[in-house]
Amino acid sequence: MIMASYIIKVQIVFTVLFIAYYSLFRKEKFLVLNRFVLIGVLVAAFALPVLPALNSSRLAVSPLDQQINLGNAYPQFILNDQSSKALVRMSESLRRVNYETLAVNGYFMVTCFLIVLFLTNLYKIFSVIRASRRRKVNGLIFCEPFHETAPFSFFNFIVIAERSFNTDECRQIIAHENAHSRQLHSIDALLADIACFILWINPLIYLYRRQLKLNLEFLADKAALSTGIDARDYQLNLLRHSGVLTAYPPVNAFFTSKIKERIITINTTQPGISNSYKYFLLPMLMLTLSALVGFQKIAPAIIPPPSKSAASSVSIDARTDTVKFSLVRDSADRRFKGIYVIEDKILTDDEIREKIQSHGRLEMKLASRPIIGTYSANDSSAIKKWGEQARYGVVFVKSRPEKPDQ
Repeated sequence: MIMASYIIKVQIVFTVLFIAYYSLFRKEKFLVLNRFVLIGVLVAAFALPVLPALNSSRLAVSPLDQQINLGNAYPQFILNDQSSKALVRMSESLRRVNYETLAVNGYFMVTCFLIVLFLTNLYKIFSVIRASRRRKVNGLIFCEPFHETAPFSFFNFIVIAERSFNTDECRQIIAHENAHSRQLHSIDALLADIACFILWINPLIYLYRRQLKLNLEFLADKAALSTGIDARDYQLNLLRHSGVLTAYPPVNAFFTSKIKERIITINTTQPGISNSYKYFLLPMLMLTLSALVGFQKIAPAIIPPPSKSAASSVSIDARTDTVKFSLVRDSADRRFKGIYVIEDKILTDDEIREKIQSHGRLEMKLASRPIIGTYSANDSSAIKKWGEQARYGVVFVKSRPEKPDQ
């Protein structure tokens, strides 16, 4: 299935890029650069699988569709009544449980559940804001909640119960949350949460969200301290209220469980520009991933010219357990560019024609009356089973099982 293939590729790109970030860059103090790298990891993960690969000048589907639609004709069938009922597109895949479909449906059911939780948290945030005493200052809306709530910001809303803190503490918290609002950190936080309910099965996505939000706290701490706030008092304020945590995941909160890392970063000097050379590895890694997961250009298939001696198409007589292949006159000389699967033997249209022309006819004895079915071009289950040779379609002929449910 196309969607399942896309999600798998997204997971692969995300995993590789985030491991690279975590291994090489998370301890670097280029905070602004790290912010863009983390967002770039998500953008690349979702974009690279739908972009043309480096060795492609255009999407692969265009030439492929052109080849499939240009004279790709399925053979004619002569069937008895019971065989006619079996000639159903993808009939073989419908006779068994499609585990791939079940897995994809289960995956998206969990995603829908996580979306509901996410929307519930958003509703709680706006409920707190709506039930607060609000005042607007320099484009920011300060909200004084009626109930005790840990300070947090969400876009241009800053929620703080000023009565719970002294003047210096309020000034520090407001400076911190002001930085979150001015630098639009809520966008980053929302993107991380959205990625979590799409890529929920990957345990690294939760570590990614923690790293992204931690970097946002570093940026807000740096901006707050740049206003002239005493660094020692600021750190003591963090420690004094370390147990006060917000219950709303999408927001940016002053008091978080990441106090140790924040204090270490506050006391770390800015690295020299010479340490930034590692960031040049990321574009090369993305180019490599693009070549692996992007659309691949498929070379045009060589379509054999019509035979000048006798235009014909393949006919299959499946009325008995002896399946007979023959050529019938066809002014268009239609050729089937897919494959024939007779029991476990794979033949092409050219091979069928060659055997008929060499022996005058082609007959294949089966163990019982045959079942005939087809897979359409580009069917993912056929490609998975028989490889790229099945991309142009499959005609299968097999013995009918003794039990109908087999």
